[in-house]
Amino acid sequence: YGIMEKAEGVLCIPAEFGWNDVGSWDSLEKVFRTDDKGNVRVGDCETIDCKNNVFFDKTGKKLIAGIGLTDLVVVNTDDAILVCSKERVQDVKAMVDRLKDKGREELL
Repeated sequence: YGIMEKAEGVLCIPAEFGWNDVGSWDSLEKVFRTDDKGNVRVGDCETIDCKNNVFFDKTGKKLIAGIGLTDLVVVNTDDAILVCSKERVQDVKAMVDRLKDKGREELL
């Protein structure tokens, strides 16, 4: 509200649409399609006997291959790989804080 308070020439159009707050990696299950085992697979990913995981490859340079994994989040970026149990995904901030403390801001 405060940002628009003094704006001129602003129009508002009422609309109804769904909303998902994609605030954590495991919430991608609400946005991306899952396979028949409940896995989200974004990018080059192959799985065998994996169930309810999120595999997210941001680089397009490497294959993510999973075998026998359950309830994990695996995120591949150009400079880091995150592997985290879904039940601890809210603790990613603790890892961010640790990397900052160690002077590894280039990874964030």
